[in-house]
Amino acid sequence: MEDSNRSNVPYIIIAIVFFLIIHILFYAIKLNVSVSSGELVDTDNYMRLVRVEQLAETGDWYDSTIHRNNYPFGDTLHWTRPLDVLLLLGAGPLMPWLGLKKALLYWGIVISPILGILSMLALVWATKPILVQQAQRLLLIILIAQPLLFQVFIFGRPDHHSLLALLFILLLGCLTRMLASIDLKKHSILAGLIAAAATWVSVEAIFSIIMVFVALIILWIMNKDNYALMLRFFSLSLLGFTTLFLLVERPLSLVFTAAEYDKLSVVYVFVYLIAAAFSMGLAMIKNAHWRTRTLSAVTLALPSVLAIYLAFPAFFHGPMSGVNPAIVPIWLSKVSEIQPLLLSGYFTSISFLGSAGLALSYLIIYYITKTCTGIKAPMLLLSTGFIFFTALTLYQIRMGFYSSIIISILLAFMLKDIIEYLSKRPNKMTSFMRAGITILVILGFPSAGLMASSLQEDPPYKYQDVKTLSRYLNEYQDEHPDTANILASIDFGPEILYRTDYNIISAPYHRNDRGIIYTYEVMTSDNMEKVKGMLAEREIDLIAIAPDSKEIVMYRTENNPLAFYERLKSDAVPEWLTKLKLPENVKKSFIIYKVGL
Repeated sequence: MEDSNRSNVPYIIIAIVFFLIIHILFYAIKLNVSVSSGELVDTDNYMRLVRVEQLAETGDWYDSTIHRNNYPFGDTLHWTRPLDVLLLLGAGPLMPWLGLKKALLYWGIVISPILGILSMLALVWATKPILVQQAQRLLLIILIAQPLLFQVFIFGRPDHHSLLALLFILLLGCLTRMLASIDLKKHSILAGLIAAAATWVSVEAIFSIIMVFVALIILWIMNKDNYALMLRFFSLSLLGFTTLFLLVERPLSLVFTAAEYDKLSVVYVFVYLIAAAFSMGLAMIKNAHWRTRTLSAVTLALPSVLAIYLAFPAFFHGPMSGVNPAIVPIWLSKVSEIQPLLLSGYFTSISFLGSAGLALSYLIIYYITKTCTGIKAPMLLLSTGFIFFTALTLYQIRMGFYSSIIISILLAFMLKDIIEYLSKRPNKMTSFMRAGITILVILGFPSAGLMASSLQEDPPYKYQDVKTLSRYLNEYQDEHPDTANILASIDFGPEILYRTDYNIISAPYHRNDRGIIYTYEVMTSDNMEKVKGMLAEREIDLIAIAPDSKEIVMYRTENNPLAFYERLKSDAVPEWLTKLKLPENVKKSFIIYKVGL
């Protein structure tokens, strides 16, 4: 299906314009912000810019510690440098006119939609060997209508997930060409490079790599073709480039000594080394029956898994294996992106499950009849990815954009086959049926989810204007230069860091366990002497709370009126706290105390 895409260009342009219009409207209306107001949409986005600003100002590539967080100890993030570099590269040309901070902000606002546009172009390239042009046009519109993918590319979200989505699509493009035997060796090596880059961006990319291994092993067992050779080239490339990226990311002294599971480290180099050895073993088995191949794959897999377990047993607990269990009930269990899909709300659940149900129905019909298309190997790859990532999405919603990409491709296949079927049986209603079915497939479930979401209760908290709070804090610090450290909600921390010079105690990251536990213990304690000692220990100058914010979900002190947080809300505080008089625009959301110890 390597037909010319020249006639696709107008449709691609229209799809991109449509994509931009929807995202601009969503950013300006739904989020009630605009580019000119300089707002980002999530706490992580502010911390990302703090991190990149620090890199630009210090030039210390290896320093991942945010020194003003978890004061006075600092906090080391689990993020890596690829997105930091993209942010600096995009902001660089703007710096002479805007300065570092504004240049990073404006580029940060638009980087994810730009990566979204590149992802659309990449998807056209990726599906060229397997989809005709008509299906590719449908695919672009289907892609835009996937809520879990839509939120990855919104304005004001300089986040690594948009980069991961682009890399995943590029990986799929290499795989479709490998399976079509188009420059097999080149695309196998390129796929390894892309997978290694994705691992560098975030180790959650290992799930994509598992998908590749499972699909190619099944195809090798079934078809006896060049799939073991593809796997060998892929795994060797993956190992080589991952090692290279590790050498770039970390100082030599830590390359083979720092075993971390939540970011690129020697753990993943070792896992990919074992995977390469496994693939080399498969490539040595030739002209064998499928039963022999299955037994051989299992025989090679068992010692491989054992070797990984003996070297790094925590690897099998996932990237979050090193998390302090004490922060799970306090904070981590309440983080929205790691919740199961069914807890994400009616709109997201209905939209995703409806589209996934259609894709599953199509796959069932395909495997029963095998008449929908004649493309076997790519469909098995997509089936593997669909099953794998849909299961992961049901477990944690943050994996939804991977499955949404695969679901979009499957729905494009389905619509292509339905349209072809109707076109072979023309009548007066054919055009209406084609248009109606297309609209129903693309917009039916999102529309149903939107209607159902109106029945859902609002959360028991409101999102607060931390920008206004930060402006007041800056003014207060100008008048009181000795004020440096503030205790506030962990969700406010990154934006306070970004907008002020204050040191904070906690931010919503699993490595910041000391700060999170400290904040929780202070706010929930009913022992004022203990609280006083803890505040003195961290040299806290100000305490800011927002009683209508999400912090009420974290502290849960409503049944203990003597808890420090409840005392702060009711102004029943010890004599060493002084309530500040705030402007109306600050007072309507926040309460701030000066600590005098």
